Amino acid sequence: MDASIARSLRVVVTDSPSFSTKPTRRAAVVGTWYPADPDALAQQVDAYLDAVDVVSRADVTALIAPHAGLVYSGPVGAYAYQAVRGRSYDVALLVGPSHFVGFEGMSIYPRGAFATPLGPAVVHAAIAEQLLSGSDLMIEYPRAHEHEHSLGMQLSFLRRVLPDTPIVPLVMGVQSRATSVGLAEDLARTLAGTRALLVGSTDLSHYFDAERAARLDSRGVDHVDGFDWEGLLAEMERYPQPGQGRWSRPSERWPLPRSPKIHASLRLSVEELQQFVIEVSVLGPLEPCSGLEAVEIGRHGLVIDDDPRRGLLLPQVAVERSWDPHTFVSKTCAKAGLRPDAWTHTATLSMFEADVFSEVDAAASNSEGP
Repeated sequence: MDASIARSLRVVVTDSPSFSTKPTRRAAVVGTWYPADPDALAQQVDAYLDAVDVVSRADVTALIAPHAGLVYSGPVGAYAYQAVRGRSYDVALLVGPSHFVGFEGMSIYPRGAFATPLGPAVVHAAIAEQLLSGSDLMIEYPRAHEHEHSLGMQLSFLRRVLPDTPIVPLVMGVQSRATSVGLAEDLARTLAGTRALLVGSTDLSHYFDAERAARLDSRGVDHVDGFDWEGLLAEMERYPQPGQGRWSRPSERWPLPRSPKIHASLRLSVEELQQFVIEVSVLGPLEPCSGLEAVEIGRHGLVIDDDPRRGLLLPQVAVERSWDPHTFVSKTCAKAGLRPDAWTHTATLSMFEADVFSEVDAAASNSEGP
């Protein structure tokens, strides 16, 4: 296969810190995916809500909404949130996929609040604790929430339509039949007699042309309309995987949590796997970065840390994009959701070297012979 047209799958060895002691989880993409100014955000959300012809209903128990940037997801999500505007619920349970880390089960954020420009969305600690203590599926895995946007993108609407409703944030790791069925059973058992709203956060597909995306997505919509959960799960298991992905694996220098539920996972068909070139980066120890003059393009990767936000870019990323050291540092800050010059203020900038190898390297080595 021509490596120049092959899709790249990078396996990165990275780290996973413990939960911050701070009770409020900072917004991951505020100021970029949606306005940081509360007045501007409220006006934008209200405009989307007022533009849809949907009547608020008292019998809604679940909704599905997208989690792209607000200018893209807002006009669509408004149809769902207008249907529950001004209603009364004991709790809103937010379920979204993990975009950054691989693990099994559901990572629950069990206490505190999620910060938003429209005020904190408080976690319903009692219900969260019931789920955590009564289910083998639920785990506390802080990295799953640290940079995740699939739940946070729902909060701008929730804060406008249901401002007094507490939340339970749930990030799904491996999206399997067992996890989906287990979650449904846990929620049914825990929420019996509770006025609960389930919010499913999904963009359905990113990677296909419009015609194919519409065809695939319409099948899912048909199953939802028919309350055909078995058909929906079967469709999910047939659904093509994304064309590009990254996941984490443990090492002594960059350890993952010691939970047996944490592992790397990506489901691919044989045909899809043949379209990938697998590249592995084994990261060396972190060293403090004294400034731009210390960054050597092609040799150093970067990590920016401003608790709880963290961003990492591999050495080869700067080479692929022809970045100079200043751009490389700025882009690393941006990946963490920080301002481009955050490294000159409160954030800590570190660098590392990496041993990088791929299937292309192995094939070339084998072709040369002994």
